[in-house]
Amino acid sequence: MPGLYKPIKNEIHAYATDDTDEWYGWAPAGALTSSSQWQIAKIEYDSDNWIEKFPNGDDSPKYVWDDYAGYTYELLKAKGA
Repeated sequence: MPGLYKPIKNEIHAYATDDTDEWYGWAPAGALTSSSQWQIAKIEYDSDNWIEKFPNGDDSPKYVWDDYAGYTYELLKAKGA
């Protein structure tokens, strides 16, 4: 179930889960969930470890929160890779 919260000044956070994986998003305060201003991370559990993945392996603030479930998530890639 998606949710929004504002725990940090000048920033908005979002959270969603499907009861298996979790998604977290960060954007500037006032950003719409439909705007391309979000950093999104997906947290997966493989029975031994928590694994943090990002859309296309990229943690740039250029993703749309409303589309979080449709992205392909990969481990974070080195910048310039």
